[in-house]
Amino acid sequence: MATTLLRLYLALTIIGAVGAASTAFGQRGGSSTSTNRGSENATGSIEGRVVLPSGQPVSGRIRITLSTINDPGLAVYTDSNGGFIFTNLRASTYYIEAAGDPKVYDPVVEQVRILRGTRHSGLVIHLRERTPEAGRKTTGGTVSVAEVDAHVPAEARKAFEEATRLVSENKSE
Repeated sequence: MATTLLRLYLALTIIGAVGAASTAFGQRGGSSTSTNRGSENATGSIEGRVVLPSGQPVSGRIRITLSTINDPGLAVYTDSNGGFIFTNLRASTYYIEAAGDPKVYDPVVEQVRILRGTRHSGLVIHLRERTPEAGRKTTGGTVSVAEVDAHVPAEARKAFEEATRLVSENKSE
């Protein structure tokens, strides 16, 4: 009986030492992605920060949404410097959306693939300034003259303007 307990204790000690060594190996620095495959249930993490379009740190909290194709998402806020971390992630492809002030910035989405035990650090998400046309919806399949590209040939522009005039007069050729 004592021999059996001693063998069990020795086996558990060896398993613990191997597990600790593989965890330490998976967490060594120097790379933006590292792996901890010491366990069948190893989970991953994503760590990063949100910055202004200029690359400067944000000066407030930004909403971050982590989602997958099957999960609509988990919304959290960054710290005051734009930092965030998601832990205990299963192997999957994740989409990370950063949404600043909607009057100033368009939402930005980054895709990150996490394998079993992968730790992805150093992700930098640059906010993107809102463009004047963003959010503007064209209705009825029409295009306004203001939306016509300046590089359209003069003959094509003339035909467009003539067609617009005829439609407004309810005439057809």
